[in-house]
Amino acid sequence: MYQTKTMEKLEMTACPKCGNPMPVKRRELGFHVCVNCSTVSAKRGVPVMRGTGDHTWVDLEVMTQEQFERYEEMENKTKTEITPNKTEGRNLQGPFTIVNTDK
Repeated sequence: MYQTKTMEKLEMTACPKCGNPMPVKRRELGFHVCVNCSTVSAKRGVPVMRGTGDHTWVDLEVMTQEQFERYEEMENKTKTEITPNKTEGRNLQGPFTIVNTDK
């Protein structure tokens, strides 16, 4: 048999900034305004594989929005450095020297 939990009614109070209702529990947790009035940005996560060989695991690095944007900027910069630019017309790879034979 399945058991269902009923949602308890949250005790609400008025947000001191906008006046809309906010849970009293939010104030007990140390927040002073409602979610809509909050100036804190959302957190972002990036999965990171760590370890070597058979001893690998995946961690989740949690960061602020600003840190995530810097991470993405560095990640995109690294990808453009690794991926050759197709518009340059270069199709050789390695330590080759092009010798002009038209002389």
